[in-house]
Amino acid sequence: MSDSEERLDEEKAVECLNAALRLQHRSVVQYTMDSGSLFGFEFQSLGDRFWEFGVAELEDARLLVEKIVALGGRAHHGGGPAPVVGRSGRRRRMADRVGGRDD
Repeated sequence: MSDSEERLDEEKAVECLNAALRLQHRSVVQYTMDSGSLFGFEFQSLGDRFWEFGVAELEDARLLVEKIVALGGRAHHGGGPAPVVGRSGRRRRMADRVGGRDD
């Protein structure tokens, strides 16, 4: 290998992939919570859609774990729960627009 070729900093790559894994965990939890907490006939299909998104996020998390292990790292999500956004602020406004209640 010549000196001009760049080498992957495996330790840094594992660190970055673990940071992404933490965000994936947060997304899985948030979509799962949102899919189960929506109520009302107008939101039924949205809850099912959020569930599908949560499953897709979980599949992506598995891929991240596979990459981390392939680089010789240990997958973890940072030691504590990732913060979960409640139904306030932007999320409530989004749900209100979907439901036809625009302030």
